[in-house]
Amino acid sequence: MFNRYRHIVIVASGAVLLGAALPPDEREPIRQVVVQQSDLSFGTPGQSQQAAEYQSPCRAGVDNRNSDLCAQWKAADAAQQSAMWAGIGTLIGGLTFAAAVAAAIYARRAAKHTETGAIAANKTLAHAEQTSKRELRAYLAVVPDGINQLIGTTEAMGHVLLQNVGKLPARNVSLFVYMEMSERNVEPKYRRADFQTPGGRSETERVVHPNGSMRQGCYNAHRIPIKEIFEAVDHNIYVWGIAYYDDGYGCPRYTRFCHRYTTASRNRTINPTREATETRVVIAPDKARYHTRGNDAD
Repeated sequence: MFNRYRHIVIVASGAVLLGAALPPDEREPIRQVVVQQSDLSFGTPGQSQQAAEYQSPCRAGVDNRNSDLCAQWKAADAAQQSAMWAGIGTLIGGLTFAAAVAAAIYARRAAKHTETGAIAANKTLAHAEQTSKRELRAYLAVVPDGINQLIGTTEAMGHVLLQNVGKLPARNVSLFVYMEMSERNVEPKYRRADFQTPGGRSETERVVHPNGSMRQGCYNAHRIPIKEIFEAVDHNIYVWGIAYYDDGYGCPRYTRFCHRYTTASRNRTINPTREATETRVVIAPDKARYHTRGNDAD
């Protein structure tokens, strides 16, 4: 729009300059006063001469100071030129004002587009920052590590392996592990669904680095005598709990887990009444299944 107004102003200015450059004889015809013969037939010779000079022809551009009529024409010409230049000035002023309005509208729209672009850029930057944090933060996964018999005991303890699969160290790591055996063999739809975990975090200085791991067993109060595992027929053993940690950006996170074993998968070479002289696997880690309940993370 602004370029269109600029072209109009240039065309109008050229037309004005072209009109001013024409010779006076081409701009106006010769102004000739027709003098009637009867008007010059009276009076004295001196008066007739003065009347002739007063009423003499007045060409455009001729400065005849003795002709009152010529002076009137010059005054009329000056008034006409003044009116013309005033009109041209008004036209140019109007065009200039219109161009200024168009420039203001264009500037306003440009500012609006700039503001919209800045908002979009900020949103994109915020999204990229959030995506980067999600990709780089620490993630703790808890995988089954079997049910094992410890040295000098006849009891089995459920173990898990805590792994940092993220790209930043996990800090303030605390892990709670529990284990229980079902009271009887039940159908899958009647399997246990409620697995309570502590809601409070414990202050620790444990750090698990990227690709690092930490092994931990269940609480001593949750150990199961190996004899009971061998006597139970197709019962389920649940190893569950929760891990709390900071994700590397100071944000608290958690991972809840629940692994299910079946007593039918026990190591039948073990004597359940004999104390172990070395750590023995009662049910191997590959026999575990992730239970349909009790698994969650943020």
